[in-house]
Amino acid sequence: MPKAVTEVDREMGARVRSRRIELGLTQGALASALGVSFQQVQKYEKGKDRIKASALATLAQTLKMTIGDLYGATARLGFAETDQAPFGPGAPVGDPMLAAEAMRLNRAFLQIADPVLRRAVVELAIRLAESGAAKSRSD
Repeated sequence: MPKAVTEVDREMGARVRSRRIELGLTQGALASALGVSFQQVQKYEKGKDRIKASALATLAQTLKMTIGDLYGATARLGFAETDQAPFGPGAPVGDPMLAAEAMRLNRAFLQIADPVLRRAVVELAIRLAESGAAKSRSD
């Protein structure tokens, strides 16, 4: 009897999709690197099929991640978000469109050379998020 997929499988699939999009890879290109069909990559990304252990190392290498990143190990261990933990707490794993927007925002943010301006952007984002959260609570 096949084992049912779990939330971990769905989260990993979302991370794979986000990273693939971030790197500009097609499902076909990723499938070719893994030696599977693009339909299989779709199943992995949707969390409908588990990623075989034998494919994890190739997948991580192709996506320039660690196997721990694929599992979201840094987020589960409660580490702070750092450059080494691109999918930390609060990572948009549920909605691929949000993940794509977050990647665009991250790329733009990393192009800001002035550390004072970078900090100002962070403070602005925090204030906007707090403002939006407060507004949604009052509605």
